[in-house]
Amino acid sequence: MPKPTASDLAAFAGHTAAFPPVTPEELAHITAHKHTAVVFLAKASCSYCRLFAPKLKAAAEKTGAAVRFADSSDKAAWAAFRAQHGIKTVPALVKIVSDGVSAVCNSKLSEQDIEDFLSS
Repeated sequence: MPKPTASDLAAFAGHTAAFPPVTPEELAHITAHKHTAVVFLAKASCSYCRLFAPKLKAAAEKTGAAVRFADSSDKAAWAAFRAQHGIKTVPALVKIVSDGVSAVCNSKLSEQDIEDFLSS
């Protein structure tokens, strides 16, 4: 894959701007205390993440889902969380609820599929 252009990176930043950032430590706290959260684990340099981001933005707007953004550029920082929940690739859309964590790692999901995941 070619390196992303400045335009690609700006578009990704625009699509994820409404998603407040979350750190690995914050996410560990959320899961440990059985809080609810939806997290988009991705990085701007990933072409699949850049394809997924606008669909997620639209789906989140339609469903009213509050999505947090986890910048996975620092692989070491996210390694424990990814290993614990079997997240091998990005983009990953992660839903944390009181009884567990579910994740989808499929950049080909349609906007409707994403809406369904957010609403489930």
